[in-house]
Amino acid sequence: ATIRKLAVNATPFGECINKDVYETRPRIKIPPTRLQQAIEVLTVSVLLAMLYYVWQAWPIIPERIPQKFDLSGQPTRWGGRGGLWLLPCLALGLYALLSVLQRMPHLYNYPVDLSVENAPRLYAIGVSLMIWMKLQVVALFALLSWRQIEVALGGTSAFDAWILPTLLT
Repeated sequence: ATIRKLAVNATPFGECINKDVYETRPRIKIPPTRLQQAIEVLTVSVLLAMLYYVWQAWPIIPERIPQKFDLSGQPTRWGGRGGLWLLPCLALGLYALLSVLQRMPHLYNYPVDLSVENAPRLYAIGVSLMIWMKLQVVALFALLSWRQIEVALGGTSAFDAWILPTLLT
């Protein structure tokens, strides 16, 4: 049986979805694959390494650190060293939020009608997407934190040219 999305009314942001649709979607626990488990371990490792690196660098960080960079990688705004914790805290918060959402694939928006037959496959794809997204977000924030510390310590005067294309892909 196909479970259809029922539009209640239109908003400037799109159609509102009837809550009954989400309540009638099958709730299936999707066990993680070995690859997904490995990615999760890698993500947590990168997150912990980032937190440890910032904590270790803290005593030698100058009072003013770069907080914004232009397209050529040169610092354009400087601020207090407390801002160094912003990226690790954001990474931790986004990791936690995506981990919670990962457990609720029945709430995701799918490009096809959901049925009892295709729900396990669609849920598995959705969960996989969340796992990969967590790794990308944490790795990106770790890279930015590392480069921010390197510039603050004078190890380099700017972000390298390869970082911007990496961030945009």
